[in-house]
Amino acid sequence: MGALGGRADRGGLALVFSQLLFVPEPVRLLRRAESAVLSSLADGLRRAADALEHKNHHLADQATGQLRALRDNLVTLNTVRTACASIVRHSLTWRMRVAPVAREQQRADQLDLLAGSGVMLARTAMATTRSGASPTSAGSTTSSECPH
Repeated sequence: MGALGGRADRGGLALVFSQLLFVPEPVRLLRRAESAVLSSLADGLRRAADALEHKNHHLADQATGQLRALRDNLVTLNTVRTACASIVRHSLTWRMRVAPVAREQQRADQLDLLAGSGVMLARTAMATTRSGASPTSAGSTTSSECPH
């Protein structure tokens, strides 16, 4: 019984050290996922801008496809966000440092909105260009067209 108890003690001690020494860093994980989203968004918007500048429909289709693929990065970001909440809940180390993780999670939440706005901007601009309409004639009015 003494050997079994000693093994259990060592196992428990190993578990405690693993919780203290080998804990994933949620802020780093979130920033890596955020960086992937921002990089993908920037590349898609850059490609959309090039397509608009050169009036290249093939490049516009590629930009639209790339911006649609942004959804995968956002899903990954959401998964990381969930994992980080779990890390904070189950790790003694991060339970005491929850504020930086909460701030980073708020930034990650804002990326959802930013990515959606970027995709909508690119789609609207490319659709307007394809139809041959200028952005002001596609639905907005100029100040001279407004009743006084």
